[in-house]
Amino acid sequence: ELRSELDLAGEVTLDHLLNFPDVITAEGVEEEIEGMWEPISGAVARAMESLREMRRQEGIALEKDLRERVDRLEAVVKEIEKIAEERRDEQFRKLKERVRQLLEDEQIDAERLNTELALIVDRMDVTEECVRFHSHNEQFLKALEAAEPVGRRLNFLLQEMNREATTIGSKAYSAEISHRVVQLKEEIEKIREQVQNIE
Repeated sequence: ELRSELDLAGEVTLDHLLNFPDVITAEGVEEEIEGMWEPISGAVARAMESLREMRRQEGIALEKDLRERVDRLEAVVKEIEKIAEERRDEQFRKLKERVRQLLEDEQIDAERLNTELALIVDRMDVTEECVRFHSHNEQFLKALEAAEPVGRRLNFLLQEMNREATTIGSKAYSAEISHRVVQLKEEIEKIREQVQNIE
């Protein structure tokens, strides 16, 4: 209608009309907005409080789960230590027997043989890795108590735990220890998934 009445070329769109001031006016909008603010601000405040409470509850549950998982790691490392201690002398004896069989016809200095075998057995020793693993577990649990964001720190500690588990696995001379290393790595991965939810 406008186009024909005003003899305009082309289409007249709503954008054209809105570009002119006072073509469309809103009356009472300010008062309406003012009246709506109080219920909206109250709803936002309640939603924020509900969100904070939900995050607090989630944090409590997450911390409990992580502590239980770290306790499981600790128990598995103690099992590895026990197995390694029980097997150390046995490994030394087996190695000594194998070397004797290989060198049956050779004259062997018994003291030199024992020294070399002790060095080999020492390289298979996982004591240092277990001690470091215990330390990482302890640091992990302490970090959970911190008030500041600790997500990156926990991730770093998990990397270190995984490194120690890998080293223990590479030194493993026992299927029992290898099995425990798999358990460690599985649990570390579960913890890593949980830590992704921490700031």
